[in-house]
Amino acid sequence: LLQAAAAEALRALALSLSAEIATSASVVTLGHQPCASTASLLLLLCHSMLRAPRVVEKLSAAGAQDERAAPGGTSAEAESVLKSEERVVLLSRLLRTLRALSLARGASTLPTPLLGCVVLLLLPQGAAHSSSVGVGGAPKWSVAAALPQGAVAAEAARDTTSSGVHALLSSLPAEVRADAFDLLPHLAHSSAALMRDAPPAGDDAAGRAVAQEVHTSLLSLLASSLSQKNETVPTANSLGKLLVTNPLAPTLGSLLGVVRVPSCARSVLRHGLLPRLCALVPRGHKVRAYDANGTPTSLHDTWCESLSVAAVALAAVGEEARGFLGQVAAFAHTLRVPLVASLTADSSLEGRQGQALALRLLQQLLLVAPAAELGVQQLLGLLEPIVASVASSLLLSEQELLTAMPTTSRRERAAAALSPLGEARPEGIRHAASLYCVELRAALQGSLCVALDLLPAELAKSATLQIALKAVARSLHLWPMYFRSGPLVQAPPARDALVSAGARCVALAALLEQQALRKKHVQLEAALPVVASQDAKQGAALEQTIRAQLRECDASVAALPRALLAWIESIFDAELLKDVDARRRITAIVRELRA
Repeated sequence: LLQAAAAEALRALALSLSAEIATSASVVTLGHQPCASTASLLLLLCHSMLRAPRVVEKLSAAGAQDERAAPGGTSAEAESVLKSEERVVLLSRLLRTLRALSLARGASTLPTPLLGCVVLLLLPQGAAHSSSVGVGGAPKWSVAAALPQGAVAAEAARDTTSSGVHALLSSLPAEVRADAFDLLPHLAHSSAALMRDAPPAGDDAAGRAVAQEVHTSLLSLLASSLSQKNETVPTANSLGKLLVTNPLAPTLGSLLGVVRVPSCARSVLRHGLLPRLCALVPRGHKVRAYDANGTPTSLHDTWCESLSVAAVALAAVGEEARGFLGQVAAFAHTLRVPLVASLTADSSLEGRQGQALALRLLQQLLLVAPAAELGVQQLLGLLEPIVASVASSLLLSEQELLTAMPTTSRRERAAAALSPLGEARPEGIRHAASLYCVELRAALQGSLCVALDLLPAELAKSATLQIALKAVARSLHLWPMYFRSGPLVQAPPARDALVSAGARCVALAALLEQQALRKKHVQLEAALPVVASQDAKQGAALEQTIRAQLRECDASVAALPRALLAWIESIFDAELLKDVDARRRITAIVRELRA
């Protein structure tokens, strides 16, 4: 009962403070000490209610419902001290106040405590529970800190954040909701200015760290809230200014979501995204994935995020990327050495994940301009060895894969002890699949699909294509086992991409065979005039032999679809691929040849 009363008092105090700020704090007085103190107190209350609800709300629910909660109290623990309708009231008042301030102050900074309150209130339920405490005991409000580890989980959490933000904003009064999306870029710009102007050390160092977290969180919320329906030119321009005036590295994770929106990607590219990304990585050096202690390096994380941001931004603008050809060419030239190093990745999880990201970026670069125009012909020469290496790795057993690419970091060792479902692996079963091996396979499959798509026909080899088709068939066979459930279920390696990779193998194999038969046919026809000039008897015999070989060549061309189909089916049967849809789609090109 005492805890329930305390929760009620916290809610009442928060609503009272927000009302005071919204009604009695004018634009002129909000910066003065009394009102600033009120905003700071409200921030502390929001942080306490949204970050530490477990004990208070559980006891409150127990007192009200006589402990009729579900076993373990999970439903009660997942609730905030703030009720949903109170959350909407608080957010409405704060957004209305900040909107008025933004109109009055223009581009000047807004009060940091109010920015923090808005971020906490906008975060989906449960994300605020994971907030931690930053430098000097200051609360951290980073969306990234609340996301699960790993790119796949982060992608799934980003979808959850998006739906949560949209649901919350949709519940606001119409007059507040109309301004909410337009206000978010200004909030991000304001917090970025605070971060830039704060001194790097001394008493305000904690405030600088908090401003950085607020800035990153607002960008994450902005990324989650933007869509092609509500994107605006002011929003895109604001993001471009953010990029120019603030450190880029701390916001790469948030920027990844923002540049998915075409107008925002266009804006940041126009404001020099690619040169800014180049400045984050040492030129002419390979980026080390791990330090001496086996811990993934922050520079490698920055490099991988830079690859992702560049690839996503170029993909978002589509054909318009040609307009940024100068940036793209300079980017490819400047980062050629680390790109080559990532494409020829070492045998580690971080290295293979970096390889997959580098291949996706190369794919986008080649959509902007031909390899010769960008000066990346050397990178094309790496594709055939990449396909051979990745495909061979995908054909390894779990134990062989773990031996070839052993764990390095503590997180990888922990993943190696878990099953693909995220549970403890059975003891004594050495060959049981692990979450670590599944993550490796996901990276390898991504690399194989993109490398096959980029592989020029003139560089392809029949033996490599056979290994690649086996790897595709093996991956499709294992796909339901590894990616239909468990930690990677939200964003598994695309099955359609694997099917397309298999079809690409068949198409390249058919092309190589056709070219070989055509070359043989041309050579035989060229030999006929030479034979005719020889002795009549000997020439007649040779001519008969050549014409017989020409008929055999023509028969081989006619039988090519049947031979290809037998080759494909033999691989599928050997790899136990029973996916009827995948088999049909991969062999579709053979049916076209037959027709």
